[in-house]
Amino acid sequence: MKLPLVPYGQRHNVILLDPADPKSIAAALSEYRQLLDCNDVLFGDCYPYLDVEFKVLQAGNICRLQVSDAPLLNEQTFAGMYTDTHDEQLNTVLDYASWQQEYIEDGDEIFISEIILFALALGFPQLEADVVATAESMIAFARRLNDSGNMWRDSETIFGIDALFLLAWHKPKYSYLLSRFMIPEWDIQVLQFYLCFLHALLAREGWSADLVKAYVYCDNPAARLGFYCGYDSCLDEPILPSLGEYLQQHPEQYQSFVAQVKSRFSEQAMLIDADCEQGFNAVLSLFQTLVFPNTDQWDEQEAGLVMPIVDATPFMGSSLGEQAAQLKSELPTAALTLTYSRSSRSAFRRECLEKGQARQLRLGEPRVSPGFASVQEEQDFYDDL
Repeated sequence: MKLPLVPYGQRHNVILLDPADPKSIAAALSEYRQLLDCNDVLFGDCYPYLDVEFKVLQAGNICRLQVSDAPLLNEQTFAGMYTDTHDEQLNTVLDYASWQQEYIEDGDEIFISEIILFALALGFPQLEADVVATAESMIAFARRLNDSGNMWRDSETIFGIDALFLLAWHKPKYSYLLSRFMIPEWDIQVLQFYLCFLHALLAREGWSADLVKAYVYCDNPAARLGFYCGYDSCLDEPILPSLGEYLQQHPEQYQSFVAQVKSRFSEQAMLIDADCEQGFNAVLSLFQTLVFPNTDQWDEQEAGLVMPIVDATPFMGSSLGEQAAQLKSELPTAALTLTYSRSSRSAFRRECLEKGQARQLRLGEPRVSPGFASVQEEQDFYDDL
């Protein structure tokens, strides 16, 4: 096993900013977008990391961003979240993010400058468009990569997602950006705790138009179930009302849901594995996760998710299958899916990592992590794993 190449306590791509200057924050967001759009943000080998950190330039000195730099993270932004969701997993995620870290030293392996940047930008209303544009670049990169195993920020957390959650929590109309970030190849066994972000939004907002849109724009069926199901170790019984239940209790909202689906497919196809393309029905996939099935009406799909038998599940006066077929017949004949092959995904990963290696050669070798006397000693340790 090769030693990950990320230098201890630093990143190669350092973007400087002034936390008090909206123009400087906008420039930092723009520079981050350029790196994402050029696929120049990863670094590593077996477990690629986000090789970007935002820092402060003060009186000629470069300092790490602190939580205290962003008032939005120090006010009661998330007040009521725990009582609304009764969810210990949410507290765990917030703890992983270390938002309440008192001071981040130069040697601390804590990389949360991305969410601090978003919090800073959200404090300036004139930067909303810059934040959304940056979120779109993050999502586009994640969809090109389509593998949560290549999206690490550090040894425990994924880049991007908590910043997008902050945006959605602060401005629910952007919840769909968070759900789109949960790509099809999101490791639901390792990273299921991130579903608490969607769950927390639904617990607070209910099935508002914003949350219906977030559901419709999500390409990961497990994440769509995660809006309303429990997920301590795997997805299980619903905790909150499903979208299907809500629509049947509020039939006047069904046409709004239909309009959202039509709008979604006119803007973006559903990303799927090329191996699953034959026989795949993107519209039906959205309908399958509308409800959690009764024990006599379920089918277990390849991914291990419990899905309803669509023709046996009553919905809106007919069945899930019939309603999905009707809606699909009303959509244009243009492709509803965008396929990716594992070979193309691997090629894109290699491209990203080659850029990271070139960055290392240009900017210097990694330092030795604490506890090791030399690079060779550390490499030998990883080789023995």
